[in-house]
Amino acid sequence: MGVNQGDYAFQAYAILNAIHSQATGQTTVAPINHDQFVSVAQKVLAAGYETTLNAISAVLGRSIIAVRPYNRKFADLEATADRWGGWVRKLSYGDIDVEVDPTYALVDGQPVDPFVVRKVPVLETKYLGSNVFEQSYTVYKRQLDVAFSDERSFMDFINGLTLHMANLREQYLENLARQTLVALMLGRSEAETGTPSGVVHLLTEYNTATGLSLTATTALQPANIRGFFQWVIGRIAGISRMMSERSGLFQNAVTGYKINRHTPLADQRLYLLAEPMEVISTQVDANTFNEEFLKLPEHELVSFFQAIDTPASIDGVAPVLNADGTLGTAASVTETAVFGIIMDRDAAGYNVYQDELEPSIYNPKGQYWNIFHHVRTQNQIDLTEKSVLLLLD
Repeated sequence: MGVNQGDYAFQAYAILNAIHSQATGQTTVAPINHDQFVSVAQKVLAAGYETTLNAISAVLGRSIIAVRPYNRKFADLEATADRWGGWVRKLSYGDIDVEVDPTYALVDGQPVDPFVVRKVPVLETKYLGSNVFEQSYTVYKRQLDVAFSDERSFMDFINGLTLHMANLREQYLENLARQTLVALMLGRSEAETGTPSGVVHLLTEYNTATGLSLTATTALQPANIRGFFQWVIGRIAGISRMMSERSGLFQNAVTGYKINRHTPLADQRLYLLAEPMEVISTQVDANTFNEEFLKLPEHELVSFFQAIDTPASIDGVAPVLNADGTLGTAASVTETAVFGIIMDRDAAGYNVYQDELEPSIYNPKGQYWNIFHHVRTQNQIDLTEKSVLLLLD
């Protein structure tokens, strides 16, 4: 089961734990089952008294609370929360052909019927299901007294604990957003045969255009980097301009519907891998770099896409959209040279339906409370919206 089978309480904890493990470098990149959680548009040492946590020594002096606020990446992917209803529908209008104008071919004695019905085809796609997960932690009343010098220092610890849990919440949402973007990348990669312009192999195209034989390494060497960078910026700018044209480029087609879309510059989003861009910024004159970079749509530099130890790699089960608009058999896809993606802002995103903190009643026997954080999200991608995967190969 999964969200695309209409599961409105899909237990995402296992996938989320795997995502978090890869994102924090605890494990290497490994396949993630994206088609289960992404809704696709489809037709301390113990000392003395402190034995509760076995983590904080008994102290009389000041404690340094080692935590600071964390703000999640990919925040721009969050959409307006839709609390009510079990699914979200999306209506797209198909194009219809122009007709013969009878104005200049009137025949005496014959009427011109102004009431002929001509229906505009409407494609309805749906986002189904949602993901749920829970965080919980315990707050103690007396058990940690010996670990702190006074009530104020204890409250500092509790405030730090609360901030830590809030940071975890931020990163969990970030990781879900990150994998939503990866799911779009995998889906676009899988559909490369159907939409060749939806995947751009930058080095291959550059070598073809220049007659060179650069690799991902040699392209970033001082002798080559300026020319390559300027060409890449120009290529992305060209894609950006073409995305603003109303057409069927860079998007999956649905049989029986002429769905043409356009993405104005204000609605385009560009995510680029930070490491090569930082190499470029240090090798290319700062003024030139900044001037060229201003040509790009709204953008964000990404430290890594899936696993922190292999920033350019993505690996997982990609959602597949059949030509008739139904979901196909999920496909395993691996890419090891991801440079970035340029997309319509509606091509990927997520809603947070539920985000609630609730305390349990006080347990007088154990002298503690439990805090529960319940989250329900819907993570969405739409392959019929425009997106282009950029590969550094």
